[in-house]
Amino acid sequence: MGLTRYYYEIYADAVEAAANNKEALFGPKEQRFYTLLIFSLAQYLNIILLLFILTGLGLNINIFLEINFFPGRVLNGFISGFISLGLPLLLLNYFLVFYKKTYLKYTNNRRIATRGWALMLYFIGSALTFILYIIVGKWIF
Repeated sequence: MGLTRYYYEIYADAVEAAANNKEALFGPKEQRFYTLLIFSLAQYLNIILLLFILTGLGLNINIFLEINFFPGRVLNGFISGFISLGLPLLLLNYFLVFYKKTYLKYTNNRRIATRGWALMLYFIGSALTFILYIIVGKWIF
């Protein structure tokens, strides 16, 4: 099973679990959006982690745009990160999964059937790896 199959199956599992959730506060379209947002955020954390590791190894790669619209660095950095990584990941995931309803191909014959837990485990694993690197990385590099 290739990586793209895992990618689509995690999405199909999460979307199907969100659609079958009777206690949800939002409708199916909003739940698909939140699924897209969580998956893109996990990918964003993985890319930032990879950039941290490469910087620790001495390869300084800067993929962020330089934005100076607002006074202060925090808001400029947030908008720069969203435009440089967040927005492309959201658009890429949307067009790969939701644009022509590609996830529906994988809902009937899935190998992963975790009722939405696969996406949460992927997100939690990405976040914990990122936090662990932040804590332990200062002693390694």
